[in-house]
Formats: sequence, C-alpha cells, structure tokens
Amino acid sequence: MRRRWAVVLVGSCFIVSTGPSASSAPSANTYVALGDSYTAGPLVPNPTGDPIDCGRSDHDYPALVAAALHVRAFRDASCGSASTTHFTSPQTGLQLGGTNPPQFNALAADAAIVTVGIGGNDIGLGIAVINCIHPVPPPVGPPPCADGYTAGGVDQMSRDIAATAPKIDAVLAAIHRRAPAARVLVVGYPHMFPDRGSGCWPYLPFLPEDVVYLRAKLVELNAMLRARTRAAGDAFVDTYASSVGHDPCQPPGRAWVNGAVVVPLSYVMHPNRLQMEATSRRVVTAICRARHSGRIRACSRRANPPRIRRRN
Repeated sequence: MRRRWAVVLVGSCFIVSTGPSASSAPSANTYVALGDSYTAGPLVPNPTGDPIDCGRSDHDYPALVAAALHVRAFRDASCGSASTTHFTSPQTGLQLGGTNPPQFNALAADAAIVTVGIGGNDIGLGIAVINCIHPVPPPVGPPPCADGYTAGGVDQMSRDIAATAPKIDAVLAAIHRRAPAARVLVVGYPHMFPDRGSGCWPYLPFLPEDVVYLRAKLVELNAMLRARTRAAGDAFVDTYASSVGHDPCQPPGRAWVNGAVVVPLSYVMHPNRLQMEATSRRVVTAICRARHSGRIRACSRRANPPRIRRRN
C-alpha cells in the first residue's frame, strides 16, 4: 500500500513481489501499522520489536501484510493496551517497564500504507472482559456484570463508544496531516463471542447475560468505527463478519480468537495466529482492490489479491 494508503487495522504471511512506484508519489514500499493488542498479537510467535513488552509478534497481521506485498520499509508501532491517547503520548507502565514512543512518531510523508486498529481500550472493553469473567459455574458466584454497566438506565459502554467517536475523527485527520499521500484503512475487531447463543462456559468463562451484552457492545464499537472511517473518506476493513463461526467456543484449529483455551498460542481473549492470517488476507484484498493499487506489482497482474503462502 503506497501512494495514498493508511490502514486502521485490528495476520498471515503473504509472499509476493512489489514493483517500483511512480516518482511523484511515495514509494509503494513504505507501510506503517498503528494499533493496540489486537494489532500487535501478543504471544503469537514470535515476539519482536522494542519495547518487547508491547507484545508485538512477527506474525501479527501487519507483518504478514508487509511480507505479502514485499514492502521495503515497514514500521510497526502497535502496542498492547494502547488507546488513542498513545498515538500522541508515550505509553508507559508496560509489564516489563518499557516505554513505547507516541505511535504517530512512526508516520512520515513517505508512508503510502498506514494501518490502525484502535478503540477497544478507549471504551474499556478489555477491562470489561476481565471484570466479567465468571470463574465458577453459573448460577454460583456474582450476578451478571452487565447489570453494573447498565445501572440507573445508563449504558456506560454505549456512552463511552459515543465519546470515542470524535477521538477516531481526530486520529484519522492527524494521520492525513502527517502522511498526506497515504490511503487510510481502519480495521475493525473480530468476534470475541459466538454470533448467536449465550456462550460455552468454561471455555468462554462468562455468564450468558454477559455474553449477550458484550457481544452487542462489540457490534456497536465496530459500527462506530465504520461510520467514522467512512465519514473521513477512508476504507474500513471488516473482520467481524468474516470471523463468524471462529469464536472461542469453536474447537482448536477453528477458533480464531482464544477463550480459556489458547491453541494455537496467543493471549487469552485475543486473536491467535489463525485470526492474524485471516485479517491479513482481508487487508491485502482491500489494498489490491483500492484505487491506485496498480502501483503495487503484487496487485497489478490480477484482479484478486496476491496469493498467500503461509510462513512456518
């Protein structure tokens, strides 16, 4: 993704060749990835980058997209627990004491592809997931945590989603200022819960009421991200619809996001390698179908995205 490409993403490995770009545009070989842990891929082999406690994987979807398009310059600034605040401010307090510089530091005028996956931590989704874990069989234990999030007739997470919308607007505007020739794609969040039903305790350790509530908030978050992306004139990459049937209640090998079972290895309630591969395919598809994709040799010779060969 060169020329006018920026992507907001929430991977797999593609191996293709990239041709030279027009002299009037940034090289089609500079790609910048921004985002949180759903971009970074903590515990998906193998950890890479500095600081190491950001949890970036060399098989996160940005790395797979970069490999698929054979980009010459790739800057992955994503970091676990990041919010939109950490695009302009350093991220401190990481588990090993590291500090991730402001993610916008990775942006420059040479960027033609920018991918960003953000918003979940702004609405407190990760905290809600932790708070709602129900470690004992229902109906033993505390009441549904959804009751607390909707107490007094106010849905706290819906309120926070609405409050995050202008932050996404500001992020996209800032990306275009720093990388004016980049095309921006925003990548949404995949399924963390089954598309239907009330879960599968203990593999997905949540009460049925909380599965329904958290699933609805994830749909709401993705809808907001899609709306703000389109309002900015950028492209939204939907990973939610494509991950139906690959939720944590599915057996290993079919589940793309892990619940209590982490096979293949990844962080609990986070994408595993299979989801990273699926996301990278959708990102490459979006890149190759976009205007000016002919500048990328990998895209120019066929209507479909480059063929993907998985890395071991």
